Amino acid sequence: ALLREGRLEEAIAAAAAAVKAAPRNPDAHNALGVTLARAERWEEATRCYRTALALTPRRGGTWSNLGNALTALGRDEQAIAAQRMSLAIQPGDATALYNLATTLTRAERQAEAIAAYEAAHAAGHPQALWNLARARLAHGDWAGGFRDYECRIAQRMVADRPRPGQRWDGRPFPNQTILLLTEQGF
Repeated sequence: ALLREGRLEEAIAAAAAAVKAAPRNPDAHNALGVTLARAERWEEATRCYRTALALTPRRGGTWSNLGNALTALGRDEQAIAAQRMSLAIQPGDATALYNLATTLTRAERQAEAIAAYEAAHAAGHPQALWNLARARLAHGDWAGGFRDYECRIAQRMVADRPRPGQRWDGRPFPNQTILLLTEQGF
């Protein structure tokens, strides 16, 4: 409740008190890690997740949390390994797949990231298609990237306002003019 109310320091203190009261409770360590991560105290969060995993190693969500903290610290290979551990415990988990894809993107491993985003999208992650489109575009898959990029309108990420003329579908248009309209601040 304290986190939802934006009372971050109080939330950290409460989570730390829960760990002190129950030092062998992996949920308490994970909760403290989540709270510290919200404060972007990544090293401390990583220690909490590792403690939780030492107490109970088969915690897919905690492995994924650890992976996110390691990603924030720029330790991409360790983060990828943590996300893969999460998926070994909970195969097909949409959030772990998405987190893996995000880290693979950061590590500039686009082909693997695309496969992970595809799996996350198939598993129902709400942001996977948007990031899949961006990864495909970055990897040079223009047709697939622009096709998937249309999700920004379907998911109401941008307003679908009336535009003059016909929408460009990516095909060549020799001897014609294209009108580009900005969106999303670009």
